[in-house]
This record gives sequence, C-alpha cells and structure tokens, in this order.
Amino acid sequence: MNHKLMQSFMAVAEELHFGRAAARLHISQPPLTKQIQQLEQAMGVRLLERTKRKVELTAAGRVFLDEVRAVLHQTEQAVEPIVAKPAILLSDSSTRLSTAWCLLSSNASPSAIPRSS
Repeated sequence: MNHKLMQSFMAVAEELHFGRAAARLHISQPPLTKQIQQLEQAMGVRLLERTKRKVELTAAGRVFLDEVRAVLHQTEQAVEPIVAKPAILLSDSSTRLSTAWCLLSSNASPSAIPRSS
C-alpha cells in the first residue's frame, strides 16, 4: 500500500466529497476517483458508498480510516526527530533515513530504500 493512496483515501473520507478532496490534494477529481477505485479493488472491499448527491464511509471504510490515520501519524512521528536536527543529516545512517522519507513521500517501493552494509 503506498503513502499516496492512503492520503487520497483519508482526504475523501474526511471531506466526504471527491471535488473537495481533490482540491485539498491539489489534483483533479478523475485521477482521485481512479485511485480510490484501485484501492477498493486491491483490498477487495468497498470503502465508500457513492451516490450522485453524497459520499459515505462503509463500515470497512471507517475501520480503514482509523488505521490510515494511525499509519500516517506514525510516519510523521518517525521523520520528525530527523527533520528537527538537520546536523544529523551529515551521517550515513541519517542519509538513509532522509532518502527513505523522500521515497515514502514520492510513493516509491520500500525495496528502493538503501540498506546498511
């Protein structure tokens, strides 16, 4: 599961509106709709109930929203100490952490994160 899909789902789930969620994410609505459809297909479960007038979370969507919030919060918490101490970025291990954060932000595969020898 990539970071971008989780952020997209969280925006739609919190806004309960694809247009507002797309604006919040600075993207257009069609790609956001496709992302949510791909997420639901990959999970094999419907996360949102959609009608022409409204969007609602399903029971699975409510559970998933709680989990997504926790994962995204944990990611922020993991990066915060590193970002708060820029001098640390001079060491090799910190460079790996900085690279890992950049890869997470760009939705790259975790296998692309450098490993220590």
